[in-house]
Amino acid sequence: MLSGQTTEDRAFSYGCGMGRVIRKRAKLPLMPAFVGFDFLRTLYSLSRGKIGPAMLCAAHGRGVFAGYQAPD
Repeated sequence: MLSGQTTEDRAFSYGCGMGRVIRKRAKLPLMPAFVGFDFLRTLYSLSRGKIGPAMLCAAHGRGVFAGYQAPD
């Protein structure tokens, strides 16, 4: 995702798919772990001054949360 080939819309879309799979298939509540990981990646990218990758990580985290909350 951080290779520079991905857009924010695509990162959000992939996150939505991951969130939906987590909700349907995971035996443990993994959604907070995935969103937390994306949050930490966002902070790390911001601390290094890389705004673009930070926005992608944030979009992916929003997507995971939205996908987890979405109705079937």
